Amino acid sequence: MSLLTSLTKERGPFFWPSPDDTRPELKKFAPAGSYKSIFIFWPQNDSQKRTAIPCRGWGLGMAASDWSNRATYAVVANAPSWVWHHEAAGEVWLHEWLHGVCHHFAEQGHTMPTPDADGAEVHGYKRSQTVGWTDYYRDLLTGNVMENGKLVGIPRNAWQERAKPAV
Repeated sequence: MSLLTSLTKERGPFFWPSPDDTRPELKKFAPAGSYKSIFIFWPQNDSQKRTAIPCRGWGLGMAASDWSNRATYAVVANAPSWVWHHEAAGEVWLHEWLHGVCHHFAEQGHTMPTPDADGAEVHGYKRSQTVGWTDYYRDLLTGNVMENGKLVGIPRNAWQERAKPAV
C-alpha cells in the first residue's frame, strides 16, 4: 500500500493529488503507455477527526498527457459511507473519466457538447433521484446530445475507430 505524501495546490485554498503527487505509483503500476485510463481514490476526508482537505469537488478528471503517462487521469475523494449507498454515487467515476474521454474524442475530430461531462443541465437534462445524470451520459457516449440543432458527443462508430496519428 502506498501513502499519498503530497498534494498539488490549486488557485485559492484547494488541493488535489496531481500526477506529480502520485508519480511513484504511476511509475510502478502504470508506466507510460501501459494503460488508457488511471483512477485515483484518495483520502480527502477523515471521518473520525471530522476534517477534510479543501478540494474543488468530489472528483477531478483530465485528458491523457505526458504528465499522466499518456492515460486519462481521474481522482475521486473518499466520502461518508452513506454517499456510497446512494444508487447514483458511482457515477462520479464515470463523470471524471468522461472529462478525459471527451478530450480524446474531440482530438479525433468529434464535436463534444459544451462543457463536455459537465453539460447536462446546459442541455436541458434533469438529474434523477435514482440514476443521477445517466440519461445525459448515455447520450454523450452515443453522440446524441442536441446542441445548436446538431447531435454531438461520441458517436457509436467512434468507439471502433483507431486513433488518428498526431499531425
